[in-house]
Amino acid sequence: MQKLGKKEVGKLSVREQFLIGIALYFAEGSKTGNSVEFTNSDPTAVVFMVNWLKQFCHLNDSEIKCSLWLHDNLSDIKAKKYWSKLTNIPLTQFGKTYIAKNKVNSPKIRKNLHQYGIIKLRVYNAKKLRLIKGWIEGIFSNLS
Repeated sequence: MQKLGKKEVGKLSVREQFLIGIALYFAEGSKTGNSVEFTNSDPTAVVFMVNWLKQFCHLNDSEIKCSLWLHDNLSDIKAKKYWSKLTNIPLTQFGKTYIAKNKVNSPKIRKNLHQYGIIKLRVYNAKKLRLIKGWIEGIFSNLS
């Protein structure tokens, strides 16, 4: 079924990639504040959004900043190197990592710890955020 699903999607046009990025941002991006922020743990989604931000928001690599959210038993340096290599965003553009303490006696102990944590892509640009919010609005106002 996975092979069939992949075949049914086929090659995506530039327009379709644009719309997919808007949908991903709607689902996983921040719509408040003054900066564009996309947070996720899936490497495929993160790489797609880095490329989408560059292509459709006309951003330079230097404008995209990153920060991580990790559990306290994971390596900050290892995680930063992983995401930096994957996204081609230099380590110098990574901010402070939030370290979450593992709650030993909590019933909410996560079973799936993300090996390289969760990454937040951030662009300090209120105009770009408003543009993306307009794109989101454009999609939902044009549904039939």
